[in-house]
Amino acid sequence: PSGEGVYQFCSRATDLAGNCEPMPASHDGESGYDTVPPDTSVAASGQYWHATSPHSISITAGFQLAPIAQVSLYYRYSSDNATGGTWNWFATDSALGWDFSFTWPDGPGHYQFYTTSTDLAGNAEASPGAPDDRNGYDPNAPVAAWVTVSPSPAYVGTNNVVWLNATIGALD
Repeated sequence: PSGEGVYQFCSRATDLAGNCEPMPASHDGESGYDTVPPDTSVAASGQYWHATSPHSISITAGFQLAPIAQVSLYYRYSSDNATGGTWNWFATDSALGWDFSFTWPDGPGHYQFYTTSTDLAGNAEASPGAPDDRNGYDPNAPVAAWVTVSPSPAYVGTNNVVWLNATIGALD
């Protein structure tokens, strides 16, 4: 081939008597030549914290000529959002649309995501240098408790103002 692109082919037969098949009206087949890997990423989810599982993760994708054959989703987990864990494969999807139902496999905490993909020509996308998206998972409802109220008890007469100090402690 003379470079990347789609090539169309047709055939014409000539027998030993010199009879030549006429040129066909359209091509018999076509093939593509593509050396550029596809480009995929996790679409931004719009909010950081999520309380339900599974979480739908959508993928954005671009390719040169050959359509994308499959997309793989990777994640890493941190319980404190200060340390980074190792990257883990979550799933591979070969259905057009490439949506993943992420089940928060390591439980509540902080997650980072990226994708890789392969196209029908066999070109493979490299892992990116940084995550495509970040999300937190916390399925637990917060618990608050009154710790102190002062003065206690507080009595108020007509036209009197009493200031109360309250301390609220969050348990989650």
